[in-house]
Amino acid sequence: MAMTIYTAEVIPAGGQSVNEQLGDPIPRAFELLPGAGDRAEGPTLSQRCMIERGVALFGQIAPGAHLVHHLLPDDDAVLVVRAGRGGASIYVASDHSVLYAVSAMPPHLALERFRQGARTPPEQFAGGGAQ
Repeated sequence: MAMTIYTAEVIPAGGQSVNEQLGDPIPRAFELLPGAGDRAEGPTLSQRCMIERGVALFGQIAPGAHLVHHLLPDDDAVLVVRAGRGGASIYVASDHSVLYAVSAMPPHLALERFRQGARTPPEQFAGGGAQ
């Protein structure tokens, strides 16, 4: 399965959403990194909403963290990753339910758990994770 990597500006907790910052109804908020793949188009509106959900949750638990995004089109989901020491991943489903996985969990096991329906309750994120 090929993954395309996108990056975005991290929005501080309580900050404006990407849509609010850009003021465009369907903004191109995420830019394709050079050499990240052959896809020239960005994520769909649905995928951008899922990415924003993951970014917002990371904003509650790790404000200012550098995040990388992977599209998971086969699963109708996205993966938002905080790379580096103490890294973690948030798998976001199309219904905006999420699975939080620490870096100690191998990615293939986290993806399998996500596909099996494992989810992290929103109240486990600081501030309740409500959106």
